[in-house]
Amino acid sequence: MMHAMNSHYTRIVLVLALFMGVTAADEIPPFPGQAGEYHGFISHRFKFDDCDCTVVEPKTTAPGRPWVWRTEFFDHRPMADLALLEKGFHLVHMVVGNTFGCPTAMKHFEAFHAELTGKYRLSTKCVLEGFSRGGLYAYNFAAANPGKVAAIYGDAPVCDFKSWPGGKLKNLGKGNGSAGDWQGVLKCYGFASDEAAVAYKKNPVDNLKPLADAKIPLIHVVGDADDVV
Repeated sequence: MMHAMNSHYTRIVLVLALFMGVTAADEIPPFPGQAGEYHGFISHRFKFDDCDCTVVEPKTTAPGRPWVWRTEFFDHRPMADLALLEKGFHLVHMVVGNTFGCPTAMKHFEAFHAELTGKYRLSTKCVLEGFSRGGLYAYNFAAANPGKVAAIYGDAPVCDFKSWPGGKLKNLGKGNGSAGDWQGVLKCYGFASDEAAVAYKKNPVDNLKPLADAKIPLIHVVGDADDVV
């Protein structure tokens, strides 16, 4: 079983690597924060834009300085992240609170992307990894910034907050939602009512045209036994 899982993630890594641009290697300025350890790799934890951030360095940086951005649940089932680190990718995470990919969260993401690609000269295009509710962050950032994204890897990604945490799509027969998190969606997006949230037309499932126009590859891992997302 473990061998099959490792082979599965190896295939994902190889596919993602194809979508990264390659340029001549260059020195990377040191990242801030005291150096720590993450599964045998050097990590840095620091504040940026009033958010807690993590950057994990590969032992040998691949040409083009590729990187993967884990948008939520850092270090949960990190098999793909560790495999990409082995391939020379940097691994990045930014904590924006449980904000469901709302516009305020996207402003933090845009600032962090500019910092990483400017000051630290990582690749101008990143791989976005949307794990569960992290799909909202990954897809919303990509739709607003298609030129900054090489690919999206979604692992059981939330692509419509009406389904989760809303539980509003009963016609699908699944998705009980989360009442507390739904109230969080209303607050973070500034919706005045449930009706206003349900009428919103910029969920990832509604906003795929920018990704299609930019020809951004989408890789999804899903399970048909998932009764939450």
